[in-house]
Amino acid sequence: MGRRIKQIAAKPTLTNYLLSLTDERPCLFSAAVAFLALILRAMALLSLKDSIYFDFLLWDERVYHTWAMKIADGTYQSTSIYEFAPLPAYLMAFIYTLFSPDILYIRVLNIILGTLTCYLAYLIGKEVANRAIGLVACLIAALYKPFIFYSIVPLKTSLSLFLFALAIYFITAILNKPSPLKVLLLGIIAGLMLNVRMNYGIIIPLMLFILLLRLSKENAKLKALLVISVLFIAGTAMSMSPFLARNYKVAGKFALTTTQSGFNLYLGNNLENPDPYYRPVPFASSSPFKQGVQFTIEASRRMHKKVSPQEASLYWSREVLTAAVEQPAEFIWKLFQKVLVFFNQFEAGDHYHIGFVSDYVGFLKFPFFSLWLILPFGMAGMLVSIVRCKKLLALGAVFFLYALTLIAFFTNTRYRLPVAVILIPSAVIGIHVLGSFLKNKEFRNIALYASIVLGFFIVEFLPIRGTDDMTAKIDREKALQEKKQLRYISSFYDVF
Repeated sequence: MGRRIKQIAAKPTLTNYLLSLTDERPCLFSAAVAFLALILRAMALLSLKDSIYFDFLLWDERVYHTWAMKIADGTYQSTSIYEFAPLPAYLMAFIYTLFSPDILYIRVLNIILGTLTCYLAYLIGKEVANRAIGLVACLIAALYKPFIFYSIVPLKTSLSLFLFALAIYFITAILNKPSPLKVLLLGIIAGLMLNVRMNYGIIIPLMLFILLLRLSKENAKLKALLVISVLFIAGTAMSMSPFLARNYKVAGKFALTTTQSGFNLYLGNNLENPDPYYRPVPFASSSPFKQGVQFTIEASRRMHKKVSPQEASLYWSREVLTAAVEQPAEFIWKLFQKVLVFFNQFEAGDHYHIGFVSDYVGFLKFPFFSLWLILPFGMAGMLVSIVRCKKLLALGAVFFLYALTLIAFFTNTRYRLPVAVILIPSAVIGIHVLGSFLKNKEFRNIALYASIVLGFFIVEFLPIRGTDDMTAKIDREKALQEKKQLRYISSFYDVF
């Protein structure tokens, strides 16, 4: 497929025109698109500043903000395994130490990371296909509304997305031209990813497998394969070791995952919840401040003994397996619904809903790219090209394995966001290849491409239970309005 793309590029197409246009100064054009991404995100932040969402921190934002302040001032003390992924807290603490504990600095950091993610979309497209594909992918990433939105809120999503995009770039770069340094860096990135979002853990072995498969097809010697394996594992261990050492020091055991994994698995597969989305359980709050403790208390009550958070996490994981064995039909139906949800256009948000917030943030009302347009063309591009392009095959494997983690737990906007890093270049490549199908009158391939696009468009708009449920968002909006009014009243009385 890589050869096919080059052959197509040799013909008088739009891609060929872009290649000739950017041939002399490729860095200038890619920097210009990245600068556009930066400007758009700065404008979005200024627009957000006029809303109630700017000065009030929602759940996870408060958790990490409070945690980072304690790390920065040296008061953080804990005797248990991390409840939440630790890297974002330490990065925030570093920023607070350099400047001050103002959440605005984290918003600025996220804008920088979001802009770099757009540039990585260019590099990924360039490595998989060519420079023109990369530039168009970069432009779409710059105009992709979820990318813009999560660049201006102080969640860890922007960091998570940046690391995922960086890993995808290094995978494609290594597939083009392997080098020990790139393998080591990919291992370091993999370890960092694991300490930002735990479900990245499942794709780390896949990364190593892709590298070894690439070398084995070039008849690399066993020694070379061992060196690559050691470098990748060493890089991963290097970036994970500070967090593993801390867990062992305070809890006396090595722990790769947080204590929340079992709780989240139960939340995503609770058969008493008829919706395929995240919904709180009766015995625990939806607030991350309380949820872990309440899950642990309930596990202790059911087991008739006091258990640790990690033991409670294992208990809730076993509860999911028990439910799957005892009610297989209901469990399979739940999983099937979650598969449909993963490919549905509805952006379920457990913190923010982009469409809802857009009613209060004027800049986000502009018709930027959204998932409903990116996903069908991205899937079509990937599926049509995946057999003939080794790099797209590798990215497709990462895409589907990561998708399985969301189907196993639950899908929401910020968890699904990383797959756009693969979908966007795939969409551009797919449209590019479709042009060649049309020019060469390859009607069978045209029909295949069109049927895939149409199929995913249909799945996107299926009326699945729970889609477009805005109840929680409306309630949260009322709560935020009340809190803002209370601050005004408090300020009024402070004057007197």
